[in-house]
Amino acid sequence: MAVEAKLSAVGNLGEKYEVPYNGGSGTKDGDSCEDLTWNATIHVLDPGATSITFYLFAHRSNSQSDFKRIDFDPITIKLN
Repeated sequence: MAVEAKLSAVGNLGEKYEVPYNGGSGTKDGDSCEDLTWNATIHVLDPGATSITFYLFAHRSNSQSDFKRIDFDPITIKLN
């Protein structure tokens, strides 16, 4: 089985940001091999933005033809 997580971000002014994957590793004492700790960095935020909302989803697959998309609740962070 494989799991791939993706993250996107949108500011309160409607600006979309790339969220490049910086790397990660298995979570220490995780329940399974799917428990990961990873990070990403967004550069050059709009100076007028007061919040940013992150959207996370994952694809879980058993094979190339058997996969499921899992959407998680968005997370909004105030920048001020």
